[in-house]
Amino acid sequence: MALAGKLASAGHSPDLLRTNATVHLRTHDGSITLARLEIETEGSVKGIDEQQFVRYAEDAKATCPVARALSGIPEIVLKATLTEGA
Repeated sequence: MALAGKLASAGHSPDLLRTNATVHLRTHDGSITLARLEIETEGSVKGIDEQQFVRYAEDAKATCPVARALSGIPEIVLKATLTEGA
């Protein structure tokens, strides 16, 4: 939702945003721990190119309240892809 809000605030309301997250768990000191989070975001947004879309996604990752809450995960990877149509 942070990405949609950032895009809309900049005048680029998305036609489509689809996000999937994959969580990797590992055992650390006998406890299951979140070790890696892979976020894949695909969007259709008129008026911007892929490089701009990636910048918006990176900014959302850095400032989103949920992302900040998960910042203790050692590795968070983002892949953002702009698609041609919805």
